[in-house]
Amino acid sequence: MVSLAQILESVEDNAVDLGCIPVENALEGSVAEVLDSLALKLEKTRIVAEFVRPIQHALIRRYEFWEGIQFIHSHPQAIGQCRDAIYARMGTQVKFVPASSTSEAVKALLTLDETHAAIGSVNAARHYGMEVLEENIGNLSQNATRFLMISAGSAWSFDTLEMPLTDVKTSLCVGLKANRPGALLQILTAIAQYDLNLSKIESRPSKKCLGEYLFYLDIEGLVTDAMLNRIREETAFLKVLGVYPVLGVLGAEMAAQAD
Repeated sequence: MVSLAQILESVEDNAVDLGCIPVENALEGSVAEVLDSLALKLEKTRIVAEFVRPIQHALIRRYEFWEGIQFIHSHPQAIGQCRDAIYARMGTQVKFVPASSTSEAVKALLTLDETHAAIGSVNAARHYGMEVLEENIGNLSQNATRFLMISAGSAWSFDTLEMPLTDVKTSLCVGLKANRPGALLQILTAIAQYDLNLSKIESRPSKKCLGEYLFYLDIEGLVTDAMLNRIREETAFLKVLGVYPVLGVLGAEMAAQAD
């Protein structure tokens, strides 16, 4: 089992042809590590496809009973998606312990005593020989996560997945020319002129100084070179994160194929 950082690094270094990473959850929002890496750290890696997968987090333990749990391990995103439900079921005295991934959290139980449990997948519980106390412990029964498939090589093709294409999306990261009224509006106006829908906009720190931000834009449709040039006129920084097919909602079997 590997962390997000290891997946991103392996794709960028061409150690693997294709990676699958979570980028946004219905409850906890965007995964900042992924957004920052795509925009600021990775030079070759691009988004090559997107899908949404329903998420069910299980509460996992080495033992079949609930009593005695004091610590629950998991990735911070999974903890946030389950905290309210666990507090309601177990009380607020339980302590959460962050892990690099849900799989690593489950694996850690192999060396921990009966006071520890983990939030993870049923598959991870089976893999490590653990007990599943509850299969869907999340705050939201209809929880879902958006995943990105990333690659750093031009040799990889979407056609190899044999999955249905439902749409196309273009993701950009842009920086403002100056922190002044209307600077962001000019960028959005340039996009609107081409009659394409902006499905998401999110700001993140530029990592340069306090109060300076980059904006992540998801645009429904194919952004042409002419449109990019028009947007570039209004920006100090522009990076195309990917032009890629949107695969829609995939069940566990198809998502496993993508991973």
